[in-house]
Amino acid sequence: MSELNRRVRLNVGGQTFETTIGTLRRVADTTLAKLVENTSELSQEPIFIDHDPKYFSSVLNFLRDGRIPLPDNIQDIDELRREAQYFNLPSLTDFIECEEQRGPPFFRGDKVVWRVYYSVLPAIKDEVKICGLCGTSSDSFDRNYRTLFELPRNATFAVGDVKKVYRDSCCVDVTFAMFNYLYHIPAKMLQLVGSGYTSAEE
Repeated sequence: MSELNRRVRLNVGGQTFETTIGTLRRVADTTLAKLVENTSELSQEPIFIDHDPKYFSSVLNFLRDGRIPLPDNIQDIDELRREAQYFNLPSLTDFIECEEQRGPPFFRGDKVVWRVYYSVLPAIKDEVKICGLCGTSSDSFDRNYRTLFELPRNATFAVGDVKKVYRDSCCVDVTFAMFNYLYHIPAKMLQLVGSGYTSAEE
């Protein structure tokens, strides 16, 4: 059997994961690659890593495939970014940054306003559980998130900041300066500042 195909077990914070030496070495100079540099010193016992195991499967899957689906909320994405830093995996950090800035029509950091047609959209629903466009469940949102239909009417005349672009750019998370929440909004309802709409804030 090739050394790279040799199985190795990792005990991360009390949870056991199994992978191969080849997977752990796929990206050079990472913390995980260095753990298996000298295979002659490896025992049958799992290698212990004193770390929270919550996001470790995502780290392994990135090493296996070179990409992973990002979590649907910013807090989990930030935790995954910290995992990349902890395991010295800059390629995962770069991947996260690239995925978060997907577009067009919008990229992270863009200033957006409502399209005129949608700026008068009445809040006709009290609750939205699943976004019909990207499939994101409002159950996965933390207390700082709000759905489209929880947006105050005066926010429809404000300039927003794009914080996250989902999947095929169907939806975005947007903050508005006067509110302390993050709103999940279909991208087709928004447009870039300066593209034909004049905001009261400009």
